[in-house]
Amino acid sequence: MDICTLDLIISSCPSLESLDLSGLSDVTDAMVMSLADHAPRLSKVNLKSCKLVSDAAVCYLCSKCPLRSLCLSGLHTLTDKSIFCLASSCPQMEEIYLNGCACISPVAVQYLRDCCLGRLYASHSIPNAKPNQLMAKNLDTGEFCRADLL
Repeated sequence: MDICTLDLIISSCPSLESLDLSGLSDVTDAMVMSLADHAPRLSKVNLKSCKLVSDAAVCYLCSKCPLRSLCLSGLHTLTDKSIFCLASSCPQMEEIYLNGCACISPVAVQYLRDCCLGRLYASHSIPNAKPNQLMAKNLDTGEFCRADLL
């Protein structure tokens, strides 16, 4: 699929509920945000190895769409911010795949599980994960951040 075709799909399919963009290296934050704006029924998205997608796009997508299934495996730049956005915006989430997302902590994944009332299937294998990561909520900004680095 080329980028022009993808842009056409994004702008002309408001009833779209599922989209697999896995492996498309040209998918950007702007495209994911446009997708969220034009496909408000989107509930299943696969962004595996779309390396140009960041926390900003994931947070925007989850705030606009009723996501139930999400694959973010291989997105090495994603952080706990994406997970906390999903936890607050998508309590109906049923499955998430985060394999290889080394900047996402197991603590954040557990928080997402807790917010989804235990019905969430989460796959999160990270190579060489740092043990004893400590997360805390910044009371000034409301964001969760690594407290063990302070």
